[in-house]
Formats: sequence, C-alpha cells, structure tokens
Amino acid sequence: MTRLLAGLTDRIASRRAAWVIVAAWTVLAIGLTVLAQKNPAPPEAFAFTLPASAESSKVDKLIARDFPQSKGVAATIVLYRHGGLSAADRVEAQSIAGWLRSAAAPGNVTSVVDPFSAAGPQAASLVSKDGSALLIQALVAERGGTSLDDAVSAIRRHVGTRSDGLVIRVTGPAGILADLTLLTSKILG
Repeated sequence: MTRLLAGLTDRIASRRAAWVIVAAWTVLAIGLTVLAQKNPAPPEAFAFTLPASAESSKVDKLIARDFPQSKGVAATIVLYRHGGLSAADRVEAQSIAGWLRSAAAPGNVTSVVDPFSAAGPQAASLVSKDGSALLIQALVAERGGTSLDDAVSAIRRHVGTRSDGLVIRVTGPAGILADLTLLTSKILG
C-alpha cells in the first residue's frame, strides 16, 4: 500500500504533472470565460428587490410620493472657527443657506436644512456643543441638466476660500463623490 501511494505522489509531484495541471486550469479558465460571454445573465438576475407587499416597499413608495424633495445626495457645508463661531460667522452661514434656497443656486439643490430654519433637536444637532462648528445640509439630485459634480463645484465657488480664520468646506457624500470623480479624471487623464 505504501508503495502504491509513493508511486502516486511521485507522479503527481513531477514536473510533467505540474505542467499538466497548469494547462488544465488554463483550458478550464478560457472555456468558462467563453461560456460566460455566450450566456450573459440578465441584469435583473443581480438586482435585489423586495416584494411590493413588504413593509419596506410600502414605506419607500410613501416617501417617494409624500417627500419628492428628499431625493438626492447630501452635501454638507461645514463652517468652523477655532475658539467658536462669531456673530458674523453665523450671518455668513445664514447667507449661504439663503443662497442655496435661491434661484442663483444650482437647480438640482432639492432641499436645505440649517440651524436657522430647523427646529428643536434637529437645529441643535447642526451646531457643535462648543459652538465652533455649524453644518448646513443640502440635498443635491441629478436633474435639471446639472450634475452632482457641477453643483458641488458651484457651491464651493460660492463659499470661496477665506483668510479671516473662518473655515468653510463642502463635504458629505456629495462632496466626496465630486472629489472622487475629479481625482479619477486626473488619474485617467
């Protein structure tokens, strides 16, 4: 029995067997690739959907019907000053929020939430406890001929760069996506 196993392992471990195994795997990989290209799966095979009767599906339909302005990607405008925001900084924040709601802002800004228009806990959650930072949330949708990247760029141009100690940045999912798009285009040329 030992001799039989020794002979088998010697054959499997030989140089010739190694090349046979590599060739077999290569043929198998090429064959599966050709087969996969001839029989593509339909796109819906990869999509996960809940039945229409599921509670989550019902809620999703209600949200789409009752809150159409809630569609979009959040752009978070952060205002920060070391040592605390001044009254002038808060006026600047109100000005930015007002601009985002105006016709001068990108047409695909669907809603704006800031500490001045929000109430109760929502307003408190948009200002840091130490008063050094304040957030303005703007939902940006892909519509109206304006892309997400264009909208974020327009917001960044509007808030500009400052040298008076007030730091204003546009971040959140919309800001990150715009940065990734810009970075990818620079890398790919």
